[in-house]
Amino acid sequence: MVSHLNLQAIFSRTHEPGGFLGLIVEGPQLWPARPVLELAGERERGGTGTLSAGFIWTVSHSLALDGAIRVGRQDEAWEGHTSLVELRVGLTWSFTVFRRNER
Repeated sequence: MVSHLNLQAIFSRTHEPGGFLGLIVEGPQLWPARPVLELAGERERGGTGTLSAGFIWTVSHSLALDGAIRVGRQDEAWEGHTSLVELRVGLTWSFTVFRRNER
């Protein structure tokens, strides 16, 4: 299992300070398709909280495909809150730029 913790300070376009916190937990690296769970929150005047669940499928050593559904809520200062529902897909393609000679 692999976990990532992301912390970030924010200074928005409206010149408001804020912050971001995210935790990502991935299933075992040896599985060809592994589950992924992400909890994230962002704070600036209002705030957001999201939950994502998805997968990463390792097609080869240089290609991985991923997909997820993200649900959450965003607080709006003037309008109450807005519900978020997103479907996401992506790919990661890796390649060697420089190869180091071993002696």
